[in-house]
Amino acid sequence: MDAGELNLVLAFLALGTVLWIWAGGLIEAFQPRDYGRIVLRVKNCGASIEGLARNLLPRLQAEGWLISVVDAGSDDDTPQILHRLKKILPGLEEHIPGDMQAEPFVEVNLSYLKDSREGYRLVRQELAK
Repeated sequence: MDAGELNLVLAFLALGTVLWIWAGGLIEAFQPRDYGRIVLRVKNCGASIEGLARNLLPRLQAEGWLISVVDAGSDDDTPQILHRLKKILPGLEEHIPGDMQAEPFVEVNLSYLKDSREGYRLVRQELAK
């Protein structure tokens, strides 16, 4: 192998190393980060919870948040809607009141929420604190 071939091999090795490092950093940049858990406490939100869940939850999950919903004793169709959403929105967790005590989390009270846009604003406001 002469000097020209050796330089070519070294150039390809250097380029491969740079691409390998760059690709690893790129892949890591797109990995979701685990920021913590957001607990959405809801009660009688049947009119708005589905729109909020379908729009907000995928965004928050993409940012790395874990999402839990606690129904605080709704007497409308909120529990049935949450149960159905749990089947179609991966990562959505339902909890009963009181079972989240040991884990740190951000809680947003959405009880009696009538408008999903208002829910989105409340969640973002709480996360900004």
